[in-house]
This record gives sequence, C-alpha cells and structure tokens, in this order.
Amino acid sequence: MLYFKSRNVSFLILAIAASVSSRLVFTYWADPEGPNLLVTTGLSVVVFVLTLAAYYSLGRLVGLTRLLVALAIQILLVVGVAVWGK
Repeated sequence: MLYFKSRNVSFLILAIAASVSSRLVFTYWADPEGPNLLVTTGLSVVVFVLTLAAYYSLGRLVGLTRLLVALAIQILLVVGVAVWGK
C-alpha cells in the first residue's frame, strides 16, 4: 500500500478536491449569474474543514486508505449539499 511520508500531500489533495467539488456544486445549480467566487470559496473551506476533521478521526487507517476514505466522505458531503440545495 502507498504510504505518504508527509501529510502535506494528503492535505493538498483534499484541498484541491474541495475546491473542484464546490465549483461543480455551483455549476450543477445552473445559476444564471454564475458561481460567486466568495460563496464558492466559503463552501470549499467548509468542505475542507469537515473533511479534515474526518481525516483526523480516521486514526486507525493509514496511508492511501485513510485518504480515500476521507475523499469518499467529501464526495458524499458535496453530493448531499448539491441535492439539498437543488
């Protein structure tokens, strides 16, 4: 199994995924004015913080497994926001 020597790689992957997924949420809602940068950034920060909390609570898991579970939680969170907001 792949083991990350630095948590910074995992944090960077989670941050990029949060940014992309929050942008996709606002694209899915099809707002005629387009996604607001401030609101998109706010949602991205909220998603990242919640995913980071989940990442730290998965203490038993290590390496790639921990990252993949955190990404799955992030995807479920974003899908829930997208469906709830629609």
